[in-house]
Amino acid sequence: MTLKPTIKHCESVEFIGKEFETEFSKLQEIASSAFEYIAQNSSLKGKLITPFIRYINTDSMIEGKISVIAGYLLEEHVDPQLGLISGILPSGRYVVQMVVGPYDQLLEVNKRIQEWVRSEGLEFKKAPVAEGSDWVSRYELYLIGQESEPDPERWKTEIRYLVA
Repeated sequence: MTLKPTIKHCESVEFIGKEFETEFSKLQEIASSAFEYIAQNSSLKGKLITPFIRYINTDSMIEGKISVIAGYLLEEHVDPQLGLISGILPSGRYVVQMVVGPYDQLLEVNKRIQEWVRSEGLEFKKAPVAEGSDWVSRYELYLIGQESEPDPERWKTEIRYLVA
């Protein structure tokens, strides 16, 4: 089930994660591995809020490559540890869409959100890079997922795109 996108102000939030470039077809497998690695780190117990994937660059998605960070939003600041990075997802005006159901629908929902943003005359915040552009802030929050709910029809994902 998919609801209509809304526009709302989201506060900044700190995160810890692993950055990688991967084939799109392997994203869920690699992200799950990163979530598990972070969640098993004893010094982070009680500080992790919600798993997320931040899309950094999807310009090469046609060729199957994407650049992402998979990690967790944090209750409080922590220094990054071996193999991890920390950062802040910026505050601002976001297009937000809640998705209920399996992850296999997220690609199509993201396409529809991007079409909706253009039809509304909005612009995504992007940063130019050598080849294409990076998303300033585009991410998916896995509010209820495979770690806590065995039934994919009950999974809840919130998709957020920072807009100008």
